[in-house]
Amino acid sequence: MKKLSSGSILMLLLINCFHLISVGQNPDIVKNEYARNSLTMLVLDYGDSPYLNYFRTPNRLNIPDKFDNNNLSYTLLPANFSRDQMIDRTKGANSISLSIKNKMNNNFIEPLYDLVKSYKIPNTIIAKEFNRQSDGSFNMDEIAKRGMYNADVTDYQKAQATMRKDDALRDAGELLLNKSYILIFDYTSIKTMTEVYNNMDANSETKVKRTQNGYKATGNVYLYRIDFNDSVYNNFLLSMWVDAGSDPELKKVRSQLFDNTIFPIKRIACIPFNSEALQYNADQGVMAPKVQKTPDQLFEELVNDSRDGVITSIEKLSDQFRVKAQITSAHPLGVKIGKKEGLKLDQRFFVYEARLDASGKEFSKRMGVIRSKSVVENRSFISDSKGVAAPSLFYQTAGKKLSNMGMYVEQKNDWGFGLCLGYSIGNMGGANISLEYNIMSIFNAALNLKTGITALKLYVAGGFDMKTYDITKLSLTDESIMFTKIEGGLAKDFYFARNFYIGPVVGIGMESGSVSDIGGYDYSYQTLYVNGGLRFGFNILHNLQFQITGNYLIPFGTVTEDKLQDNTSVSGYPIDITETWDEIFFERQGLIFGGGLRLQF
Repeated sequence: MKKLSSGSILMLLLINCFHLISVGQNPDIVKNEYARNSLTMLVLDYGDSPYLNYFRTPNRLNIPDKFDNNNLSYTLLPANFSRDQMIDRTKGANSISLSIKNKMNNNFIEPLYDLVKSYKIPNTIIAKEFNRQSDGSFNMDEIAKRGMYNADVTDYQKAQATMRKDDALRDAGELLLNKSYILIFDYTSIKTMTEVYNNMDANSETKVKRTQNGYKATGNVYLYRIDFNDSVYNNFLLSMWVDAGSDPELKKVRSQLFDNTIFPIKRIACIPFNSEALQYNADQGVMAPKVQKTPDQLFEELVNDSRDGVITSIEKLSDQFRVKAQITSAHPLGVKIGKKEGLKLDQRFFVYEARLDASGKEFSKRMGVIRSKSVVENRSFISDSKGVAAPSLFYQTAGKKLSNMGMYVEQKNDWGFGLCLGYSIGNMGGANISLEYNIMSIFNAALNLKTGITALKLYVAGGFDMKTYDITKLSLTDESIMFTKIEGGLAKDFYFARNFYIGPVVGIGMESGSVSDIGGYDYSYQTLYVNGGLRFGFNILHNLQFQITGNYLIPFGTVTEDKLQDNTSVSGYPIDITETWDEIFFERQGLIFGGGLRLQF
């Protein structure tokens, strides 16, 4: 579509009016339509940080595949105000409101809002989207391309059923016009680890050990959206649009009108962030990488970490940033999304079904929770494959039986953490707590995986237990000993029957046993142990499980003894002793059984 005729403009106006009337606002309905947002990323520059020179080189803030790229020819946005002018009337001076949803409103006084408009950033973005030429004319080439790229199998099938076929997909790009977002980073602090260590030394009597190098940063991100609503769009078409073949005088008049128009933007959110890019120094042995990354490479990691963390937060904040799609197959569970939509391995989605209540009103009922186990490469035009697309595959972790008859999914990112509280019985049992993390998110970021091991958890755990033992070498009988454990390892969950999981656990830990006030001394014993076992769980809620565990603990290695007086180690201790752990503490090894609750978030 090289030109836009008056007839086409009239058609667009009718389409816009119909769309405005047909969109419902029922908050109980989870919408199943998804269209790509476009993103412009900028960095606010107060002139107070030499590190921001990094952004003077173009393309330093790359737009993720999930978004259309609206980046400008520059990245740094010079501030004409001080940072402490960014205030919120609801909180008082020199403060930024960070409510539950981090939403900005008219109570916000952030001069950045006016700066964006004064720089005519919305104009520049709109000009890019409508492929504005040097003579001021517009065309629909870029919009058409985005519409074709955004189209899925359903869109393709609907378009092919019309006389216009692929042209209908090109026109669908107009649905993306009011989805243009501006993301502005304000790095309030960027420090090298040398600077971090220097600050720590300045506030401590003892020098800290300098084990790492790299960068740490904190800041806030401001999110805006160009308010290119139907009224604004219609005015643009009727009073500013000119084709390549339009009259030169008309081009001049309308070009000036476009340049002088201040297009509206909406405040969306203010989001804080913390990011880092660190590596162990070369003298830190096995912890250090074989080849040290350069400062430039580490700074690039810092920037990417800032971007990825902020986008994850925005996806939690706004449903406009969450991917939605129909379930296309039930066995195996498949959804036709992939790299184009930013899908990652082991990413969480909720499954919904449209229902009617007793009064006939539509609402969305959550039917289950699924996670991705394979990610397809779909960064292409659906028309190139004649509407054929492979699905990404998922596995179910909670809910009812799912089908491809009208059920749809919505992206619901979690943090990947699980907190477990429990109690075990057995010779090495006791109360315990563990924190686990789904490490597939780390592997995915590092290796860009399309398939791999899902639900693989790295965990750290601690526990305590009070038991009575006879200690021959101290001539003690029926002495109460406090045992503490610290442990780390891996666990894998295999989900079945929709709400159940089972999987192995392997780990290594250290157990300590302490006894107090024996002849004026306190004694502490330590040994290492290995743990191998199995855990089984079932859902109470989609993110809360009751978990049963069976583990076999085997102490190994040298047992050490520490002798303390007034909480100070007596000279010569700790020492190695010849007895094994279960000789000192009779039969302290073997099988333990436990139960507890696991909360995932």
